[in-house]
Amino acid sequence: MAVKHAETTMNNHFREDLTSWHVIEYDSINGKVLNRHTKQGFADDSRWSRGQAWGVYGYTMVYKETKDKKFLDFAKKLADKYISLLPEDMIPAWDFDVQSDPKEEKDASASSSCSICFNRFKFFCRK
Repeated sequence: MAVKHAETTMNNHFREDLTSWHVIEYDSINGKVLNRHTKQGFADDSRWSRGQAWGVYGYTMVYKETKDKKFLDFAKKLADKYISLLPEDMIPAWDFDVQSDPKEEKDASASSSCSICFNRFKFFCRK
Protein backbone atom coordinates (compact mmCIF):
# COMPACT_ATOMS: atom_id res chain seq x y z
CA MET A 1 0.00 0.00 0.00
CA ALA A 2 2.83 2.43 0.82
CA VAL A 3 4.49 1.87 -2.57
CA LYS A 4 1.20 2.45 -4.38
CA HIS A 5 0.75 5.69 -2.42
CA ALA A 6 4.29 6.81 -3.33
CA GLU A 7 3.66 6.04 -7.01
CA THR A 8 0.30 7.85 -7.01
CA THR A 9 1.87 10.87 -5.34
CA MET A 10 4.74 10.82 -7.84
CA ASN A 11 2.26 10.91 -10.71
CA ASN A 12 -0.15 13.51 -9.35
CA HIS A 13 1.61 15.76 -6.85
CA PHE A 14 4.36 17.16 -9.05
CA ARG A 15 4.23 19.58 -11.95
CA GLU A 16 6.10 19.02 -15.20
CA ASP A 17 8.89 21.24 -13.86
CA LEU A 18 9.17 18.90 -10.81
CA THR A 19 7.85 21.42 -8.28
CA SER A 20 5.02 20.26 -6.07
CA TRP A 21 1.52 21.20 -5.11
CA HIS A 22 0.72 21.12 -1.41
CA VAL A 23 -2.75 19.55 -1.57
CA ILE A 24 -4.31 17.20 -4.10
CA GLU A 25 -8.04 16.51 -3.84
CA TYR A 26 -9.19 13.18 -5.23
CA ASP A 27 -12.68 11.99 -6.13
CA SER A 28 -13.48 9.45 -3.42
CA ILE A 29 -15.35 7.23 -5.89
CA ASN A 30 -13.11 7.03 -8.95
CA GLY A 31 -9.78 8.35 -7.61
CA LYS A 32 -9.43 11.08 -10.24
CA VAL A 33 -7.74 14.35 -9.32
CA LEU A 34 -10.31 17.06 -8.67
CA ASN A 35 -8.08 19.93 -7.61
CA ARG A 36 -4.47 20.88 -6.94
CA HIS A 37 -3.76 23.77 -4.60
CA THR A 38 -1.91 24.95 -1.53
CA LYS A 39 -2.79 25.67 2.06
CA GLN A 40 0.70 26.80 3.10
CA GLY A 41 2.42 28.17 0.02
CA PHE A 42 2.08 31.68 -1.40
CA ALA A 43 -0.42 30.69 -4.12
CA ASP A 44 -1.85 27.57 -5.72
CA ASP A 45 0.70 27.75 -8.52
CA SER A 46 3.67 28.82 -6.39
CA ARG A 47 6.56 26.66 -5.26
CA TRP A 48 6.40 26.07 -1.52
CA SER A 49 9.95 25.31 -0.39
CA ARG A 50 9.13 22.98 2.49
CA GLY A 51 6.82 20.93 0.28
CA GLN A 52 9.64 20.51 -2.22
CA ALA A 53 11.97 19.44 0.58
CA TRP A 54 9.42 16.93 1.86
CA GLY A 55 9.26 15.43 -1.62
CA VAL A 56 13.04 15.02 -1.68
CA TYR A 57 13.01 13.50 1.80
CA GLY A 58 9.98 11.28 1.18
CA TYR A 59 11.27 9.69 -2.01
CA THR A 60 14.71 9.23 -0.49
CA MET A 61 13.07 7.28 2.35
CA VAL A 62 10.90 5.28 -0.05
CA TYR A 63 14.08 4.24 -1.85
CA LYS A 64 15.73 3.35 1.46
CA GLU A 65 12.85 1.00 2.29
CA THR A 66 12.19 -0.49 -1.17
CA LYS A 67 15.57 -0.30 -2.94
CA ASP A 68 13.56 0.53 -6.08
CA LYS A 69 15.86 2.83 -8.07
CA LYS A 70 12.96 4.77 -9.62
CA PHE A 71 12.35 6.36 -6.21
CA LEU A 72 15.98 7.38 -5.75
CA ASP A 73 16.08 8.76 -9.29
CA PHE A 74 12.92 10.77 -8.60
CA ALA A 75 14.29 12.08 -5.28
CA LYS A 76 17.45 13.22 -7.07
CA LYS A 77 15.41 15.03 -9.74
CA LEU A 78 13.38 16.78 -7.04
CA ALA A 79 16.63 17.68 -5.27
CA ASP A 80 18.11 19.10 -8.47
CA LYS A 81 15.02 21.27 -8.87
CA TYR A 82 15.22 22.37 -5.22
CA ILE A 83 18.89 23.34 -5.63
CA SER A 84 18.16 25.24 -8.86
CA LEU A 85 15.66 27.42 -6.99
CA LEU A 86 17.90 28.30 -4.04
CA PRO A 87 19.06 31.87 -3.50
CA GLU A 88 22.71 32.78 -3.09
CA ASP A 89 22.74 32.07 0.67
CA MET A 90 21.31 28.56 -0.01
CA ILE A 91 18.43 29.01 2.47
CA PRO A 92 15.07 29.37 0.72
CA ALA A 93 12.25 31.65 1.69
CA TRP A 94 9.13 29.86 2.89
CA ASP A 95 7.99 29.89 -0.74
CA PHE A 96 10.44 30.04 -3.65
CA ASP A 97 8.20 32.54 -5.43
CA VAL A 98 8.58 35.22 -2.73
CA GLN A 99 12.29 34.96 -1.99
CA SER A 100 13.18 38.03 -4.03
CA ASP A 101 11.57 40.06 -1.22
CA PRO A 102 14.14 40.35 1.61
CA LYS A 103 11.30 40.84 4.12
CA GLU A 104 10.02 37.30 3.58
CA GLU A 105 10.95 34.69 6.19
CA LYS A 106 13.53 32.00 5.45
CA ASP A 107 12.70 28.32 5.92
CA ALA A 108 15.69 26.60 7.49
CA SER A 109 13.67 23.43 8.03
CA ALA A 110 13.41 22.96 4.26
CA SER A 111 17.18 23.24 4.01
CA SER A 112 17.63 20.86 6.92
CA SER A 113 15.37 18.21 5.39
CA CYS A 114 17.24 18.35 2.11
CA SER A 115 20.68 18.29 3.69
CA ILE A 116 19.80 14.96 5.35
CA CYS A 117 18.94 13.57 1.92
CA PHE A 118 22.06 14.91 0.25
CA ASN A 119 24.08 13.00 2.81
CA ARG A 120 22.06 9.84 2.13
CA PHE A 121 22.47 10.26 -1.64
CA LYS A 122 26.21 10.04 -1.12
CA PHE A 123 25.75 6.73 0.72
CA PHE A 124 23.06 5.28 -1.60
CA CYS A 125 24.90 6.22 -4.80
CA ARG A 126 28.10 4.54 -3.64
CA LYS A 127 26.48 1.12 -3.63
